Amino acid sequence: NQIPIICTAIADYENAKLVKSEKMPDANVTGTHDRGPLEKQVSLIREIIPNVKRIGIIYNSSEINSVVQAKRLKEVCVPLGIDVAELTVNSVNDVQQVAEGFLGGNVEAIFIPTDNIIASSIPTLMSVANKEKIPVFGAEVGHVKSGVLASESISFYDIGKRAGQMAADILEGKKQIRDFPVEGAANSKLYINKAEMENLGIQIPRSVLDRAELL
Repeated sequence: NQIPIICTAIADYENAKLVKSEKMPDANVTGTHDRGPLEKQVSLIREIIPNVKRIGIIYNSSEINSVVQAKRLKEVCVPLGIDVAELTVNSVNDVQQVAEGFLGGNVEAIFIPTDNIIASSIPTLMSVANKEKIPVFGAEVGHVKSGVLASESISFYDIGKRAGQMAADILEGKKQIRDFPVEGAANSKLYINKAEMENLGIQIPRSVLDRAELL
């Protein structure tokens, strides 16, 4: 197939077997990924919960993008002395029962990746987490709009626009696929759910609130 393929919002092109190297696309595929800034997410959690020792993550183990995000979360947390408690689900029907594994003081915060099953089950997850006032952090702004406390979120608009620019350059003959390494979002933005902040009764530092958009 010689038709150039420009993708967007794929977590990991290498794990998805689209290319051997994102830095040097060797197939007729490139585009933009939607990997969030996990270092910034963990930094945010530590600013709000300074002595955090254990973060939970819940995801569908059948979604490769979620598995990749869980692996990367652990890679970020290990040097900081933070344990990651993983819980996995197979369907929306599992979320409530599985999420209760975070209760009983098992975790001090929960992170949810860009995962289709979890995204559609955020109210269920929040009903469990709120039993013990556990702050939940999301990978993107849509999670905050659905009820989680906060997210250091990339813009899906931005990565979509960048993919469109790549396609335009190829259509105009300016560049070829091999000229475009897979790119991520250049910037992220902090979003906080005001209602959940009040529900948790949590004191968020002024330095965090000053750079956040409250939803």
